[in-house]
Amino acid sequence: MNLACISGRVANINEFEKCVIVAVALPIYNRKEQREDVTFIDCIGFGSTKDFITKHFQKGKYIEIKGYLKKTEHNGNYSTAIMIEEASFCGAKKD
Repeated sequence: MNLACISGRVANINEFEKCVIVAVALPIYNRKEQREDVTFIDCIGFGSTKDFITKHFQKGKYIEIKGYLKKTEHNGNYSTAIMIEEASFCGAKKD
């Protein structure tokens, strides 16, 4: 089963005609250098999920995403993104 669940802050939202691409910032701990880093995960949503994200989220808001991983290729470059099946609010109400 290919299931991905992440929660983090919205770093960027790119809205297109048929989809939305959300970059989610996730804090990670680098054990080798003993410091915190940030990694960005691209998440892609369609249909009602696209409408929900563009209406309720903006840069800096916490988001929780459930979906599946998909490897894509564009001009010989490969990348992995999460295809959003469900997006929801996360964190404090005032945030």
